[in-house]
Amino acid sequence: MKEDKFWKYALYISLAGHIALIPVASAIFNKVTEPFHESTTTFYEVSMAESAPEQAESQQPAEAQPPQEESAPPEPQEAVAVPEIPEAMKPEPRPEQPKQEVPKQKPSTLPKHTNSTPSSNASAQAAESAARAKAEADAAARAAEQEARTTVVNAPYPLADPKPANPTPGQTGTVYVTARVYENGQVADVEVSGDANSAQQNAVAVYVPTIPFAPGTNKFGDPLPSVVRFSVVFR
Repeated sequence: MKEDKFWKYALYISLAGHIALIPVASAIFNKVTEPFHESTTTFYEVSMAESAPEQAESQQPAEAQPPQEESAPPEPQEAVAVPEIPEAMKPEPRPEQPKQEVPKQKPSTLPKHTNSTPSSNASAQAAESAARAKAEADAAARAAEQEARTTVVNAPYPLADPKPANPTPGQTGTVYVTARVYENGQVADVEVSGDANSAQQNAVAVYVPTIPFAPGTNKFGDPLPSVVRFSVVFR
């Protein structure tokens, strides 16, 4: 009896399970056999008024973050000594190359060509030579005139006897006189010499400046300062 009940219950449970699976199998079959439908996408326009609140929310400033702690500066590192390069390993300096001088162009020595005719050239050269000769002649004339105006042609001379009375009567002698005569006939810088005695020489030196003299003149008759030389003889 117990086995009959067992199999009866098992049959009921199996039937209930199969009945429960019928709707699931039907749904799966319908899903597999359902025709393919194209998917469509709908685009929606969003106005600026609707998106403004969202942009405002996104543009709100972020909360201030606490300042970060500054990191401590790195400790200084010790300098590394660079070994010196031995003299034997150093490269030899390159010798300086001499600068090449650019040769200067020499000025052309060829005569310049002109459009003038030979006759005009001859006339120009003749006029230039004449002008040069005239200038040289004028310069020479001015130099000669200047020399003539400063050259004494007529020597000065005394207008009275330059011999004073003999201070030592009975004694003879000669006194040589050199004196400067200015344009106005005045005498200065009298120098005396000769074989006369000192009394005679002193007498002449005192007497000569007291007499008038005609000054020396050039060839134009202009008076010039000059030097006069004469002698006084005591007999």
